[in-house]
Amino acid sequence: MEDIVRENEEMKQKLVCTVCHDKVRCIVFLPCCHLFACERCDYSTSTCMKCNTIVKERLKVIQSVQAE
Repeated sequence: MEDIVRENEEMKQKLVCTVCHDKVRCIVFLPCCHLFACERCDYSTSTCMKCNTIVKERLKVIQSVQAE
């Protein structure tokens, strides 16, 4: 059971916005293609949180999680 709880928490961390830590990430920054922000936090930065590249465009994506 502890493994399932840990795995669930790890999955949540991979999906949650790195700015607010509340909503699901859904904005891809271009040109770097990193996915780190939710729609609410999208314009809180002009550079990518991971690589510091200047964001020229933003693309909204919908993530689908499937069991392996």
